[in-house]
Order: sequence, then C-alpha cells, then structure tokens
Amino acid sequence: DDEPRKQNYIGYLESSDLTGEVKITIGEDSLLLSTVFNQTAVKYADITNIKLAEYSVSVITPSRMFKLNRLGADCDWFFRDLYNAYNRKVLKALFVQGSVILETSGEYVITGKNKQSTGTGVIQLYQNCLCILPPDKNARRIPLSFISDLKQDQYTLTLTLASNESISLSKLGYDTDTLLDKLTTQMLYLKENWLSFISALDSSMGMSKAVEAARTMPADQAVRLDTLSAKFPSLAKSIKAKIKTSRIADTFELLQEIGEGKQLLVGIKEKPSAMKDDEKEAGSLVNTEAEESQPPESEANKPEYAIWIIAPSKDQSTAILELALPGEEAAATYIFQTEGNFNETAQIIDRSLEAVDFRREYITLPQTKLKDDKYNEYLMLIERTPNLVILRQRFVGRAIHASLEKWKAEVLKHANGKTTEKGNQQITSFKKYCGTCGSHLRDNAKYCVECGAKV
Repeated sequence: DDEPRKQNYIGYLESSDLTGEVKITIGEDSLLLSTVFNQTAVKYADITNIKLAEYSVSVITPSRMFKLNRLGADCDWFFRDLYNAYNRKVLKALFVQGSVILETSGEYVITGKNKQSTGTGVIQLYQNCLCILPPDKNARRIPLSFISDLKQDQYTLTLTLASNESISLSKLGYDTDTLLDKLTTQMLYLKENWLSFISALDSSMGMSKAVEAARTMPADQAVRLDTLSAKFPSLAKSIKAKIKTSRIADTFELLQEIGEGKQLLVGIKEKPSAMKDDEKEAGSLVNTEAEESQPPESEANKPEYAIWIIAPSKDQSTAILELALPGEEAAATYIFQTEGNFNETAQIIDRSLEAVDFRREYITLPQTKLKDDKYNEYLMLIERTPNLVILRQRFVGRAIHASLEKWKAEVLKHANGKTTEKGNQQITSFKKYCGTCGSHLRDNAKYCVECGAKV
C-alpha cells in the first residue's frame, strides 16, 4: 500500500545552511522543509539517495545533505511515504503506465558493458516492463520486449537482454516463484500481440511463417531489410509500401545510396502511446521539434505506424536514423557516431526510442536546458536510462526535411567526415557539437567558444 500515512511530519533538521525544528511536507514533485526562519524545496529530480539509518532519514543531493532526526515513532512511516512519493515521480518520468501486476522487494545486480550496479529496492511488474526502484537515482525500467532469456537458480532470477546486459534479482522471499510466473505470463502475452501485429502486416503468411517472421523481427527492434526481403518477401513488400506512403518515401531511396544500403535496418510498430492521445502533454517531444513545413498528406495516406530506419554511412563511422511518425508529425533525420560498432549503435538507438516512446527531444535537448525545472522529468529519465546517455553523447547532428537536395547535403555533411591516415589507424573528423550548449565545435577544440565549456 503506497497511500501516504500523512503529508506533513515534524522533526529536527541538520544541513549546511538549515538547522532546527522543521515541518516536513511530502509533495508531488519535491520535499518542502520549513523552519521558523527559512524554507527550502528539495526537488525529487535532484535527490540522489534517501537513507534510513539509526532513527534518522538522510536526503542526499549532489551539493547538499539533509539529515532529518527526532521523528520518533514516525521515522519509518516518513521514510516509506517519502520513498513512495519519490518512486511515483520516477515512474512518471519513465513513462510507466497502467496498474502494477506484482510488487515485491529484493536485491538486484545489473551487469552491462564494463559496468555493474547493485542495490536493494522495490520491484514492480507492469504490462510491458519490469521496474527496479531503489531509493536512489539507479532506478531502471526494463522493457519486456528486450528480454531474450529468463532463468531461475534456486532463489535468484536472471534476465538476459538482447544487448547482452543481465539483471539478477534475489532475496525476493516467497515472491520468487510468483514473479517468475507472472513475468512469463506477460512475456507470452506480448509475444502473442506481436505475432498478431506481424500477421496483420502481411496477411498472406501462414501461421508458421508468421511465427518465424516475428522471431526474426522482434518487437521494438530494427532488423536488416535485406534479410526480411530474402526470408519474407511479402512482409518486406508490405513494410516498404508503408514507407512509400509515409513522409520518408523520397529520403528512403536516397538513404540507400548515401549509406551502406545492404546493412540498412528497418523497424515498425503501432502508433506509440505518446501519439494516441488527442491532447499532447506540455513539453512532449511528439510536436516540440520545429521542422520546416511539409505538404499535408491525405487522410488515406497517413501512416498508422511509427517507422524507423537506421543506416550506416559508407565508412561505418556514423549511423543515420530516419524517423516517420504518425499523423501530422514531421519526418526527421539524426546522425550518431558509431565508435566503430554500427550494430551496437543500432541497439542503443532501439533501446532509446523505446524508452522515450519516440519523443525525439530527449535525444537532442542540450544539457544546459536539462537544468530548467520544466525539464526535471527529462533529466530523471535520461539519468536512469544508460543507453540514452550514450546516444546523447554520440549525437552528431540532424537534417531537416526541407528539400531533397538540402536534406542530402545536410546528411552528407554530418555523416561523411574527412578521413586521414595516422599509422595503421583511420581517424575520422566529425562535425561535432558542444555537449553543454549545442554549438558547433571547431576541429581539435578543447573549449567551446560560445559557452566556454571544456570539450
């Protein structure tokens, strides 16, 4: 039960600039601390850790620590209410929707590429994701569509993701078997839905062929178009037909010439949930990026799907992402450095698009803007989505869909850097941008000339 016992508590505050008896108010977005002569609001977006120890609760931010004592019998209740309020804000930022299917708590170990995080926290299962919610900034939303393996070893559950990350959950008590059962049920449910989606895309396939196609083209993942064309020609034809009625019809043809066409990847899904509501949330990226206007399409030609294409540049140094979103949403092209691994970059793009539900501004918003209060939820999602952090770091630039010639020139400018020899190593000079203010950087720049940030 996450209903708060009460909104206000009385205790004693110790911090660098506030000390004394304090009234503590647990709000929707922040914790309000009020002493006789001063007040401060601690945003949940700023909190990096909440600790319960020795009858006190410590609320930690990057610059300050607030130690709350003398809560008496309310100490545990206060920690629980604050933890729940913090989690509600985190879940909102991570776009978690629907009812909780199962809630438990335990220990977790998340192992990724050259990195491991461990902790204890609340674990919640939803219709399409599993959420790990420790009382700190290490929360994770795990999409069920990316789970490639699921094993139980006595009292430990291990989930392996398509990107070779793994999540181990232990000390779940009697909930171990229940979580495994409900997790399996949800994954089967999503697989059946995806099979129905693939069958609807190409009704000419029999069930056996559709099952094979759904396995070859998993949900939320882009796959090689030449593989689809070879194994499932009618399905590939159906997807190409939808591309031809989308806003990227012309650029799709050019993209195969500009990039390495044989390795071009394509992904498709039903209209993202962010676009299903008639009223868009304020700040939603679905309509916030200003593109130059394009001719309106007829109602009959409006795509009902989100389509994304990922193509490597000729030298594999960059990945070109082309997006066609439903309705009046303008098409867009984004370019990212691959750091020598196109397939890994494509996986990072897939995970990031799923995490932000195709809200593109989460990828391109300058780091300085994330400090604004209106972008608190953006910051919370980015900090808790490692793939999105990496993708933002690799972002090179974007091309506006104005005219085909202008679009092609923009893509080539970003995708094809000048390459020079240095020993046996290829060094590519990219058009780079400042990670702080987004301004263009000069070659070999150590500082941004616009904002002074160190590169």
